[in-house]
Amino acid sequence: LGVSQLSAQNSSLARQYFSTGEYEKAGEIYKQLYENSNNAAYFSYYIKCLTALEEYEEAESIIKKELRRNPTPMLYVTYGNLFELQSDMEKADKQYDKAIQSVSKRRSEVTQLAHAFIRATKYDLAVKVFEKGGDLLKDDKVFALNLGDLYKRKGDTKNMIKYYLIAVENIPEQAESIKGRLSRELSTEGMDTLQQALYEKI
Repeated sequence: LGVSQLSAQNSSLARQYFSTGEYEKAGEIYKQLYENSNNAAYFSYYIKCLTALEEYEEAESIIKKELRRNPTPMLYVTYGNLFELQSDMEKADKQYDKAIQSVSKRRSEVTQLAHAFIRATKYDLAVKVFEKGGDLLKDDKVFALNLGDLYKRKGDTKNMIKYYLIAVENIPEQAESIKGRLSRELSTEGMDTLQQALYEKI
């Protein structure tokens, strides 16, 4: 078997072990896969296996080693998650903050980091990421649609409307889609807020 076929087989086996809760077996394979490929997804699963086994010290030592080698925003999130699993929110928040501070002006990196926080329902942190991305790209409209969606999740009607209207100006081809989102989301009170915002724009 070729190397890529072998790693595909091993990856499938590791997934199987992971899904049935055999974290020790899965972890051994993910460790090998990661060491052979430097693939971030294998690393992430390896850490998940260690935390599932509550081997927090081992996980921390591996994350710290990886951070020295290649500090990425997503690694800081992984490190923060490790502290959060141990109910140490102060240390977790420090790592999440480092993740936001270290994000680059690459749109894909900003979006990836924000979505990691969204998946963890950390909407305030995701807002910070998109705001930081806008600052780095010197364009406060670039993530307007994302921010509108986030404020919708947070139940913040005023800011949702504000950013959806910025998004309509910025990407007119999205106007119909945004109109649909607004009509689904807004109560009578929300419609009044929308009218007010539109009057202000006019």
